[in-house]
Amino acid sequence: MKVICLDDYDLNGRKVRLTPGKIYDVYLHLDQNDSWAIKNDAGITRWYYNDVLMPLEKWREIRLKELGI
Repeated sequence: MKVICLDDYDLNGRKVRLTPGKIYDVYLHLDQNDSWAIKNDAGITRWYYNDVLMPLEKWREIRLKELGI
């Protein structure tokens, strides 16, 4: 599974080591709280939530709807 970074700050205002618009590979996904374990830009595997990440397929669907496709 792949996710795309939406923001480089989480809901608490903390800067995360991710690049907005960059696609990351998911190592583990927990459905119950929409969290993903990914390797960040510093090479460290950490958990991130849907405040900074979105599944790539969902992001594509939103973009296509915006374009009217």
